[in-house]
Amino acid sequence: MVSRKLSGRYNIIDMKIMVKVKTNSKKPGVAQIDSTHFIVRVKEPPLVGKANVAVVKDMAGFLNIPPSSLELVSGEKSKNKSLSTGNK
Repeated sequence: MVSRKLSGRYNIIDMKIMVKVKTNSKKPGVAQIDSTHFIVRVKEPPLVGKANVAVVKDMAGFLNIPPSSLELVSGEKSKNKSLSTGNK
């Protein structure tokens, strides 16, 4: 389990997540391949970081954690990205 809510606070386990992004998708969503690999489809185009923001938001929703707990580690201009969770 990636997160638990304890008395109104999130307890987030630090982990690295590998994401393959498909932009300009007609059907946005998140598909889990295994425990750390995901495919994320977003409607946003890969312009000016719009898709990156959407990926972080969608992954946070899928993992049931706040978006501020996810950080884009690598792949800012690539369809293969690494995200990190954990306490900041």
